[in-house]
Amino acid sequence: MQIDYEKGTTDVIFRLEQAGYHEETISDHRRCYDGLQSHFATAGLPFTMEAALEWLERRKKGWTYNTYKRYRGALYRLERYLLTNSIACGYCRGLDAFACQSRLDDQYEALLREFRVDLSAKHRGCKPQEITPELIKEFHNTDEHSTPEGKNAYGVKVRQLLSYMAELKLVPQGLFLAVSTQCAPCRNIVSVMSEKMESAVYQYRSGATAPLELRNAAIVMLGLRMGVRASDIVNLKINDFDWQKMTVSFIQKKTGKAIVLAIRNTFV
Repeated sequence: MQIDYEKGTTDVIFRLEQAGYHEETISDHRRCYDGLQSHFATAGLPFTMEAALEWLERRKKGWTYNTYKRYRGALYRLERYLLTNSIACGYCRGLDAFACQSRLDDQYEALLREFRVDLSAKHRGCKPQEITPELIKEFHNTDEHSTPEGKNAYGVKVRQLLSYMAELKLVPQGLFLAVSTQCAPCRNIVSVMSEKMESAVYQYRSGATAPLELRNAAIVMLGLRMGVRASDIVNLKINDFDWQKMTVSFIQKKTGKAIVLAIRNTFV
């Protein structure tokens, strides 16, 4: 099969940009593809995946392990795109279109089994195109993981599968957003404010009465008590708040993840 390497890599980069991948990921792909193209041009060789992987292994010692992994993922993504027209990443050596579909069927069936969703009889055995956001939310909400961290880790796998199915045009684009993370990652927040500064903030909040003062207090509390990034706070809308469930939901600008946070009474 004649492979147009330059067109293939250009298409992959374009698809990554259209899908909203992080700029660092896109830059890693560019560096990998540019370096490989320079190698083939210097050696006067046509592109083959075997030669590309050989180049990768030879250059491995000069990179950090993380760089090697990212470049390897970029090559596997290119191979998957050339074979299946999908940019979903993963191991793809010798994967043809039929095997790709078979693997998807296996993953889809495993997804339904693993989630152990108590669906009604009319939902059992549903086809991929019949999956709806409501159905995704239903079995995600019945996940049996006991901790938020376990639930989040499991949700990552589901989002990856739904993104992969969307690449094959079996489900709508963006369906993976129906699986949200349920809590912010557990990290110790570095103390950057003195007790006196914190006291001044809470005193300001207690005395806030004017609309502008209440808005300013809410902005500070979202960052101080809930750990929401400034880049996410400035993009929040009224509709992002559910006062019945006392939650706020949004898509993180830094990570691209959909997140739902509880608004406790002590926060407001």
